Amino acid sequence: MEQRNVSTVGSLPKATVAGLLGGLGFGAIILGWRMTRIFITPENISQTYDNVFHLNAVRFILDTGNGSSLRLATLDPSGPGSFYPAVWHDLVSLVVQLSGSSIPVGLNAVNLVLGAVVWTISVMYLATRVLGSRPAVYLVTGSLAGAFSAFPYLLLGFGVLYPNFLAITLLPVAVALLTDVLRVSTVSHPGWLRGGILLLVILPGVTLSHPNIAMAFAVFAIPIIAIWLYKQVRACLNHDLAIRWLAASLVATAGYLLALQFAWEKFRPSKEASSWAPRQTIAQALGEGLANAPLGSPYRGRLHCLPSLVYTDCYAVANIFGCLDSCSLGLGYLLSYPASKKGNFGRPLPVSSTMTATGWPHYYR
Repeated sequence: MEQRNVSTVGSLPKATVAGLLGGLGFGAIILGWRMTRIFITPENISQTYDNVFHLNAVRFILDTGNGSSLRLATLDPSGPGSFYPAVWHDLVSLVVQLSGSSIPVGLNAVNLVLGAVVWTISVMYLATRVLGSRPAVYLVTGSLAGAFSAFPYLLLGFGVLYPNFLAITLLPVAVALLTDVLRVSTVSHPGWLRGGILLLVILPGVTLSHPNIAMAFAVFAIPIIAIWLYKQVRACLNHDLAIRWLAASLVATAGYLLALQFAWEKFRPSKEASSWAPRQTIAQALGEGLANAPLGSPYRGRLHCLPSLVYTDCYAVANIFGCLDSCSLGLGYLLSYPASKKGNFGRPLPVSSTMTATGWPHYYR
């Protein structure tokens, strides 16, 4: 009779499982504690302009049974339809229906689970694609999940931007699955086929949660595709890949970039809707990105810059050990943050208009 290895749980080593549960538990507890302090009580609602619409949209879905994104914008079941991303409102409505709670309680419960649990799992999965499935990766990523002042806290205070909040919690998983599909991940599972199926499932959800996060995913895919092309070229030079497949890869990449440029220009709001003027210089935006203190978040005497410093150290160590492909991917995302802030805060250069598409082009989005 075959004996089961006592050092594993299923197919995972016990140390990895312990690291995963430890990182998830620590991140969820810290985030949950902070978010409950923000909410104060379960019945409280955000006293902000956008929340008037969000609360009424949930009530509209409960009263009419119509949660279509094609009808939600007007809150008029008999009037002309207009698009507004409805997934977050549908989710809250479902929780309210199943639990019998009030709308404010259901709203806060959904946001608590999204911010404390889903976000932590999402960033942990992305981290394993870059740094491997190891106990330390789970523990450190879970510990740092709540260390960023930009997310998940910022979107719960301004707006409030609940649809963006939901979509961003799913974004790291979508990016990670793309690395699985293109085989640039440091781990072999779930593989390109299952990764592709999961990506096809999650992308419509991200898009209907908020389309501008789907466009963000399309941009974040560029460094992944660049790494994939580099590996394709290297394989061709080593005679492991036929030159016709390399040519097909180049054509596919060019087609993707052209389609992205078209979508970026087609679906963004008009310049007339861009009423938010620049609030900071490019240097200030870069400084906030490096210090992880967006929009004037306090950082003096605090450790808000710790994630950026830790990530830089991880990149340096991994680069020493030859993990250049994976860490180049991570460095691209690290640099994309201040770059995107330059588009939002910098002087009104042409790049500013380009980088703040699609969605309302102000700094919180």
